[in-house]
Amino acid sequence: MHSHYPGAVTGGLLLINAAHRFKSPLRDEGDITEHDRIDDLVAETVDIFRDIDRAQGKVSPNVDGVGCVVVEHTNLDDEHETRLVTEPPAPQKGDIVQYQEFLEIILDVFEDRWLRGEKPDISDLTANADLRAALNQQVVDLASATHDVGHEVNDDDLVQDSFDELKTELSELEAVVDEIERRYL
Repeated sequence: MHSHYPGAVTGGLLLINAAHRFKSPLRDEGDITEHDRIDDLVAETVDIFRDIDRAQGKVSPNVDGVGCVVVEHTNLDDEHETRLVTEPPAPQKGDIVQYQEFLEIILDVFEDRWLRGEKPDISDLTANADLRAALNQQVVDLASATHDVGHEVNDDDLVQDSFDELKTELSELEAVVDEIERRYL
């Protein structure tokens, strides 16, 4: 995301189900999943997301933050209510993937990137958008001038002003194409 928009603050939040027994909406009716080592699976999953490379405040291909929230949710019509898991294997306070820590990281990155620190240079993005808009507009203008000249040629009644407008639009399109070539090739 940072490659496309350097000012972006990127993050992901993972919801992990730690229920020992649950019904998956992806399985057939009556097919209930049971895990005898769910705590190990949750801990391993949290470890995987803890180990994801972070941008650490820099504009990079990595995410700025990742958080994990652990719940117990059976998805069954039974006496078990959905519960937020706060004890291990859920991330604990101070853990980089614990929800509050994740939010703090995202907020700090946002503040550093946009409020306190040196703001990201997004001028190229604006210039690219402007260049794209200019190209699109020029194509429309050229099509209009081509349409007018085409009709006049068809009627054997070409007017000098229409022909000059077509040449002008071609010249302006060429200028936009030259600028694209200068910037990107």
